[in-house]
Amino acid sequence: VHVGAALTANTKHLVGPAGSAAANTVEGDADLSALAVPVNAAMALKKPPFSSVFGLDPATFRRQPAVRIVPCLAGCTSADIAAPLANEPSRIIWVDGSINLDQAGTIGTAAQPVMLVATGTITLSAAVEINGFMYGDNLTWAAGSAGSVLKGAAVAHHDIQGNAPVVVAYDADILRTISNTRGSFVRVPGSWQLTPLQKTSAAISASER
Repeated sequence: VHVGAALTANTKHLVGPAGSAAANTVEGDADLSALAVPVNAAMALKKPPFSSVFGLDPATFRRQPAVRIVPCLAGCTSADIAAPLANEPSRIIWVDGSINLDQAGTIGTAAQPVMLVATGTITLSAAVEINGFMYGDNLTWAAGSAGSVLKGAAVAHHDIQGNAPVVVAYDADILRTISNTRGSFVRVPGSWQLTPLQKTSAAISASER
């Protein structure tokens, strides 16, 4: 757990990798605290916390050919991303709005992990096993999410709030798979070669072709 303020969960059970200290927690990180949400509307579009994770501003990241956009301004549920996940498992799922993962089951696998990015809140309200990476404006574990497991990593732009015991297990192999298989190639002007649009730890590319 790495937070810019204090970790205020009433009940927290933190277990790190084998051989590490039980409480693998960094609280009050000055660099994270400095990524405050700007009050200026023009600056807010840049979303510094987002850029610090992905290496791009949200608008540029969203325009990638590899991104599958799901409009959710009125709110979405698990059913709204079922087709993209089934038909395009190697795409980045970008939710415009908030989504409630309200159906029990498994999302993503170790071989085909999901990458889910939402501009609103990602809520877990059912027992879900997620293999992959989640980024949301906020992350919420609702009461019905007891028993859920996230293998990979989760990042919140603002807050993570839990009302149920949810296991979040950092998985370097899953994140490495996402890094090597999720992203876009673009042509370099004046060249036949392809080059990665971006290369960050959270998402992006394969070797140059």
